[in-house]
Amino acid sequence: MRFIFLLVITLLIVGCGRLDRASAAWTGDLSEVCHDGVIYLQGTSGLTVKRLKNGSVATCS
Repeated sequence: MRFIFLLVITLLIVGCGRLDRASAAWTGDLSEVCHDGVIYLQGTSGLTVKRLKNGSVATCS
């Protein structure tokens, strides 16, 4: 039972962000992720901070 629990936890951690990357690959659009009050853009190659036209960091609640 302990092995199954550890296996499930490991698979969940390994798959973190995989759906957002797959979505970006299928649609060609970046997905927005809110973390600690900052909006990040998730693409196929990684993650970057979203910036507004004036150069400031985009925030979220």
